[in-house]
Amino acid sequence: MLSRTFIYLLGFVVISLQCSCDFNLIDDVGFKEIKRTQSPDHKVDAILIEADAGATTSTSGKVFITKSGNKITSEDFPSAIFNCDNFSGLDVSWKATKELTISYLRARIFNYSSKWKSDDGKYGVNVSLDSLNKR
Repeated sequence: MLSRTFIYLLGFVVISLQCSCDFNLIDDVGFKEIKRTQSPDHKVDAILIEADAGATTSTSGKVFITKSGNKITSEDFPSAIFNCDNFSGLDVSWKATKELTISYLRARIFNYSSKWKSDDGKYGVNVSLDSLNKR
């Protein structure tokens, strides 16, 4: 039979390990800003980032629209307007004040939003895709 001291020690070790483990995998994602381009009216930025979650995953491309000058953190990942992997030639460009184009040569697209609105709903952007390999 196990001694009471051993059971308490084992319980302490298990609780300590659970508290020290970080189960939020998005925090382990490394990412870098590849391109930031300001809208023609200087109110918002389109930001292209590459995110890498480690050796067992492919690098993903993400596009965000945010108030001009704001930084993107891993907490913002769910708000990406475009998310893909296995990509090449990924780019963002403004065609007009509220018209953004995401272009790519190749991409496996997981999500895409054709419209973006600011948190207060007062500013909107139409977003289009342009597959460069179909030209």
